[in-house]
Amino acid sequence: MTTAPATKKLTAQDEVCLALTQAEPTFKMSLPPQIPSQRFIRVAQTAIRQNPTLAGLDRQSLYAAFHKCAADGLLPDGREAAIVPFGSTATYMPMIQGICKKARNSGEIKTINALIVYKNDEYTHWIDETGEHFKHVPAHGDRGEATLVYSFCITKDDAVFFEELTMVDLASIEKQSKGATWKGPFKTEMWRKSAIRRLLKYRVPSSTDVDEIIRENDEPMEVPIVKAAETTSSRLRDAVGTVTTTAEPEPQPQGGESDDVAAREELPL
Repeated sequence: MTTAPATKKLTAQDEVCLALTQAEPTFKMSLPPQIPSQRFIRVAQTAIRQNPTLAGLDRQSLYAAFHKCAADGLLPDGREAAIVPFGSTATYMPMIQGICKKARNSGEIKTINALIVYKNDEYTHWIDETGEHFKHVPAHGDRGEATLVYSFCITKDDAVFFEELTMVDLASIEKQSKGATWKGPFKTEMWRKSAIRRLLKYRVPSSTDVDEIIRENDEPMEVPIVKAAETTSSRLRDAVGTVTTTAEPEPQPQGGESDDVAAREELPL
């Protein structure tokens, strides 16, 4: 008499990955046309495989976080968005690349970026009767310690908006953040993300898509600021043209398709 082979018990990660596959029709309805639902599910499953902690979180909050990510048209790969544990709850967190992607996709913004200024860089920021201006030339070799972070965007009608955060501002934001302590590449990611969020929230004219993603990750960390007046100063546009747009190294992603997403160690997932 032969004995039937024992059925292999599914792990928590297996259960979540299977549930994501079964929810493919729902994800397809939420995602924008340019992101295939099967690709989104593969990226989400890779995030689960590479971060076992996620599978142990409250399942309802975990699936809700993935669906919010899909509805925003972002991939949970640690670069566009991340699924982050807060206690036993999963939280969807748009990252700087995802926020900038949403801003560009709104159709109102041509260019948007946030950069870190170091002590040995050449950096000036001034205001005159024609508006707000800045110039940034990164130093070669040793750039010294970080001194501030700024963000800027150029809209489709060539208006330029600018925001600057000092290290004191960033320390205050980190202190009030609901997330883990900022460290390593995650620290510089959060510095730049804070500057982008401040820019989009208080400086740039409202856009429904952008407002929604900012609210999605809103924290009580900013003092309201009166929106700056629009400027189409050619001097400011000239200054923007001289900016070196090589950003700080992005933290490595938490998971995604094997051909374009690497593992991430510093992001506390």
